[in-house]
Amino acid sequence: MGRLLRFLLLSILCLLAVPHTAFAAKWTFCFYRCGSDLESRGGAATEDLKEILAAAPSDDVDIIIQTGGARQWRNDVVSAKKTTRWK
Repeated sequence: MGRLLRFLLLSILCLLAVPHTAFAAKWTFCFYRCGSDLESRGGAATEDLKEILAAAPSDDVDIIIQTGGARQWRNDVVSAKKTTRWK
């Protein structure tokens, strides 16, 4: 038997020996909210952030949000002075 075939068979046997829960689905959703003048004038990006956070995903879902690009944010969490990444 060739080395490649032995390697493949051994790999399959190893995968079968691992409990199914070790391969639980994990999703990551990434968003960039560039505030621009839509945030500075009316708070539209802040409303988008509220909608994203209200989705309440399961433990299998990570949400990464990067914020920036506005002169002023209409909330007291996001800074207009720097780009920030949130998990």
